Amino acid sequence: MLSETNFFTNYLTLFIKITMIIMRDKIILLVAISVSMFLHTSSWSQGVLDSYIRQGLDSNLVLKQRSVQLEKALLALTTAKSNFLPSVNFNASYTTAEGGRYAELPVGDMLNPVYATLNQMTGTNGFPQIKNQQINFLPTNFYDTYIRTSVPLLNTDIYANKRIQSQKIELSNLDMQVYARELVKNIKVAYYQVIMASESVKVYEANQQVLEQNVALNEALIRQGKGLKASLLKAQTELMKIKTSVSTAKNQLKNAQAYSNVLLNRPLDSEEVIEEAA
Repeated sequence: MLSETNFFTNYLTLFIKITMIIMRDKIILLVAISVSMFLHTSSWSQGVLDSYIRQGLDSNLVLKQRSVQLEKALLALTTAKSNFLPSVNFNASYTTAEGGRYAELPVGDMLNPVYATLNQMTGTNGFPQIKNQQINFLPTNFYDTYIRTSVPLLNTDIYANKRIQSQKIELSNLDMQVYARELVKNIKVAYYQVIMASESVKVYEANQQVLEQNVALNEALIRQGKGLKASLLKAQTELMKIKTSVSTAKNQLKNAQAYSNVLLNRPLDSEEVIEEAA
């Protein structure tokens, strides 16, 4: 009976030591995962990440705004080029008015005496009498129709405007490309941060299970009079620490997912899809 008890005690002691070694190994594994996540990103499937990148580029409001600015610059360049071409304008107008201010022109009073004298001298009526004229300031039945064609022969402003608009397009295009690359980088970093946080939660939860088993074994040893309360208190303390680490890791995972959703212009509570390579 004594040998069986010693065997059981030695077995539990060995199991506890193995359990503590496994716990330390898993903590080391957490660090290894964090390092390998950046050094070996190809081990994860790129399908989901590529879809996130496309979604982020399509839904980003700042990128859309800069795309609109680029389109405006292209239209401005088209307008600048059109200034080198001939322009033809057709205009027509009709104006009529009655009344208003007018000016008296006494043509009859000035010329009729002369015409009467000439008629007497010639014995004919070749010089008829005319009336005084009244000229209105506003035109009546006035038509104005014309076609105007203009061609720039020498205008340095046109050349300068074309160069300015071309440079604006280059700057807008480069600015949009830089922002798009920065956005892609942030999406990738956020995605791998979510993976790291998710793996951290898994490792801490696995450690928690091991520590819970360790606490249960120490309690069993104490009930049988084979264990020490100091070992139990130490195991319980380690269990409380790992529970805190689990809570912290879950919060980090939640924050990483929220940051990724902001980049993708999605609701903050959207779940991140993590796909491992086959």
